[in-house]
Amino acid sequence: MSATAMPELMGTHREWFEARGFKGDMDIDQFCVRLEQAHHEATHGGGELEGPPE
Repeated sequence: MSATAMPELMGTHREWFEARGFKGDMDIDQFCVRLEQAHHEATHGGGELEGPPE
């Protein structure tokens, strides 16, 4: 995946990873996947799939 495929990593996030050695063969794009917002939130346990607690 290239930087153009993950525009949200441009700027400060990309700079943070590059400063810690994620360049060239170890570019951060080699470790990223694209997720829809709902899938991203689900991995963090976001949302109330069964409704609010009683």
